[in-house]
Amino acid sequence: MDTGSFDNRKSLIAREIHTLLWSHNCVIIPGFGGLIGNYSPGNSHPVSHEFNPPSKQIAFNKHLHRDDGLLVQNLAARLQLDFNATRTWLDETVNTIRERLQAGEGFKLKEVGVFRLDVEKNIQFYPETHQQFLPQAYGLYAFRAVPVQRFQRTIPQPEIQVLAPVPVKRLFPGKTLRKKLLRLSPLLLLALLPLFKDQVSFEDASTKLKVNPFPTEKAMVQVMPVKTYFEPVLRKAILAEPSGFSAASARIFIVAGCYSNDETALGRVEYLKAKGFDAAVLDLTPAGLYRVVYGGYDDIELAKSEMEKITKGLNEDAWLLIR
Repeated sequence: MDTGSFDNRKSLIAREIHTLLWSHNCVIIPGFGGLIGNYSPGNSHPVSHEFNPPSKQIAFNKHLHRDDGLLVQNLAARLQLDFNATRTWLDETVNTIRERLQAGEGFKLKEVGVFRLDVEKNIQFYPETHQQFLPQAYGLYAFRAVPVQRFQRTIPQPEIQVLAPVPVKRLFPGKTLRKKLLRLSPLLLLALLPLFKDQVSFEDASTKLKVNPFPTEKAMVQVMPVKTYFEPVLRKAILAEPSGFSAASARIFIVAGCYSNDETALGRVEYLKAKGFDAAVLDLTPAGLYRVVYGGYDDIELAKSEMEKITKGLNEDAWLLIR
């Protein structure tokens, strides 16, 4: 039977084989051979830098010529013939293919490959290299990587401008600066004084009493060591006269401490008065501190007795001031 010219038959067979190779790894042409699909992983060429995606490589095996019914059934559906009629039609087409191969012609299955006979009359198959039959790699194509030319960027260095030194004008001549420093030194000392403790003892301007200044004849009296200071009489007004003694008559005082401001000194006086002492702010020291005393005494023995009581129970840093 005749269902078209040889070219039409060849085109129909090529289209069916191309479709079947996408979903099958083996398509047999009865009486001719089988086309086998083998998985090929992706690769790259080390010299040409060409990258190939994974694919299904098609090979031909002339020994696979027994009909498995796959190609015949698909052709029968397309030709709308039964199985036997389609098989007869396919056998006639295969005989024509063999005759043309023996005549030295090639047989091409479009988008699949080309069949030819070698010098030993064996069928050789040359597949289409750019055809892709692997569904997982659909849409992937070979590409060549072009090396990127890298250029070294040179950053211009800014020019450094060296400026001539500018002479520094002295604000004060040498002698004038020394004079100003000498004038400022007392002010600096006064500014630093509040950093020290409020209570200051001037041991370098006094002498500690270690013996009784009023000894009796042949009397063995044990005198307790008492911190005692002698100080010249200041010609400054007393800030507050104690109620029980007169600064003009008294010459012996028990000093509670020296303070840098009047508020602290007056607070100390109120505290000592609450303790029962006849306390008062005696005067200002040469350093500008407010001197607070427990009281003033005319008798040294009485002063020492009170001093001993104070140092034992209240203020061990108290000391005697004798004018």
